[in-house]
Amino acid sequence: MSVGALGAALGVWALLLRPHEGTFTARGLDQAGPASGAIEIGCGPTGQRFCREGSTLMFQVNSAVVSGYLGAYAESLTDPARPRIWYFPTSTGSPSPQVVAGDRTIVLGQGIKIGPEHAPGRYRVTVWMSTRPVQRTDIDGAEPGLVRDRTTLDLEVMP
Repeated sequence: MSVGALGAALGVWALLLRPHEGTFTARGLDQAGPASGAIEIGCGPTGQRFCREGSTLMFQVNSAVVSGYLGAYAESLTDPARPRIWYFPTSTGSPSPQVVAGDRTIVLGQGIKIGPEHAPGRYRVTVWMSTRPVQRTDIDGAEPGLVRDRTTLDLEVMP
């Protein structure tokens, strides 16, 4: 095996066996619970927490730790006067993605295309798992037990 091929093989091995810290690490927690570290976000093939317009924000969930209906929105830290950007539930009424309890980490099939509503800057993304789908108007005052876990993650949108 050539030195170049060996280096490439070691690089792939290091990527596959690296710990789940670094890129996908929670940067704040609204409420402690099993979702801490079990729900992650990222853009592009590297899963970095910075996105450019046109890229897709993906959600990764450890279904062995948390399951239910995923809800999410982003709030601008750069310009707090900007309104929330809702991801799930969608404005078209599409149901929130359901994550069934399992034994592995999954990437949801539904991502969010980063569009012009995401002005360049820093965002705080709030993600939760609930026992049933939750309407946008109900999340802030959700009854006890409805929201299983809630976590916040930082995201940067680049020009």
